Amino acid sequence: MPPSRPPSDSDFPIFDDSPLKIELTFCVGNILKDLDNMMKFAFDALQKVLYRNDRYIYKVVGVKIPVTKSYSTTIEVTYL
Repeated sequence: MPPSRPPSDSDFPIFDDSPLKIELTFCVGNILKDLDNMMKFAFDALQKVLYRNDRYIYKVVGVKIPVTKSYSTTIEVTYL
């Protein structure tokens, strides 16, 4: 198997300009964090990498789970 090449600008964004569904699960210690603010931060961070613009997100599922350890964020993006 040939060695893989490093990603280039032409590899991004991963998804084309089609309607997307994004599911986000935030396992957080600070329950005072607003779910909508965490989601917007994730949308902006993924822009240009997974999708060209977050306007292509048509459906969103967001969950905030309070935890005392093992903080994590899970994000799943799929075409509608």
